[in-house]
Amino acid sequence: MLLIRWRKVLRELWNNKARTLLVVMSIAVGVFAVGTIANSWVVLINDLNTAYLATNPASATLRVSAFDEDLVNAVESRRDIAQAEGRQSAIVKLYLPEGGTVNLNLLAVEDFTDVAISQMTPEEGAWPPNSRQILLERSWLAEFGLTIGEQVTVETADGRTYQLDLAGSAHDLHVISAGNSEVATGYATLDTLNYLGLPTTFNTLYLTVAQNATDQAYITQVVTEVKEQTLERNGFTVLSTTIPTPGEAFLTVIIQAVLGVLAVVGLFSLVLSGALVLNTVSAVVTRQLREIGVMKSIGGERGQIIEIYLASVTIYGLLSLVIAIPLAVVGTRAFTQAFA
Repeated sequence: MLLIRWRKVLRELWNNKARTLLVVMSIAVGVFAVGTIANSWVVLINDLNTAYLATNPASATLRVSAFDEDLVNAVESRRDIAQAEGRQSAIVKLYLPEGGTVNLNLLAVEDFTDVAISQMTPEEGAWPPNSRQILLERSWLAEFGLTIGEQVTVETADGRTYQLDLAGSAHDLHVISAGNSEVATGYATLDTLNYLGLPTTFNTLYLTVAQNATDQAYITQVVTEVKEQTLERNGFTVLSTTIPTPGEAFLTVIIQAVLGVLAVVGLFSLVLSGALVLNTVSAVVTRQLREIGVMKSIGGERGQIIEIYLASVTIYGLLSLVIAIPLAVVGTRAFTQAFA
């Protein structure tokens, strides 16, 4: 009896190839959509945050009037601060190969090999940059079509132009990538800033708290005390303060919103394919009422008959998985690469 029932199931699927293909492909589309978004969520959210945390992100970033290493040491000596670092952020104009200019934010530190907070990592070319050299954040290097090793021209606010060697690129999860900002990001030493006639003091303070690093309210309290007790009390002006969501890359919210919308579309597609399966099986049952009557007349039980049609649905699902899972893997790779 088991063999006969399976022969009926397989014969129905084979004799109605168009219907079988339609149902299988509709389920596969839904599974592909859900699988691609679910896998992309893991890669773009979980893996992004893992990589972000590996850079030891700053608990807070403060733009401060010009300061030196003495202020950094004073902040770091506080019991509620684990680490503090100073950097210089200077805006210049970068001349592009095809003509025109773009604003370039040059981030300069004392020693690129000793960066402990919000670390950037070398991608190509020289590391660290030497004097009269700059690095570009890797996405901007591709955006501008520049080649490592060539000379670039930058213009400072006073209108003077300088030639610098483009020594390499870096990967930085703490800056906005090409295509999402009008300001590019580059990296240079303080000696290079001195050559450009720019200040070699610091204007940006990075810090991490000594405890409760995931408590944003606590971080805010500590930063307020640092501002009032260490910075402003010693005559420094705090121009701005940025406290990111602890443990999350700054684009996480945007990525979650986009993937959330796509997940709804994917689930809707899967629900529609389920409705198609339901309608298909209902139509088959209606058309085969006489066959069901014959099966019952020769001793077929209700459960046995139900098993026949559930077996058809199971085969639809398995065939769709064979198609959808490999496509979802390929789709995830393509989607995450494009999105990243």
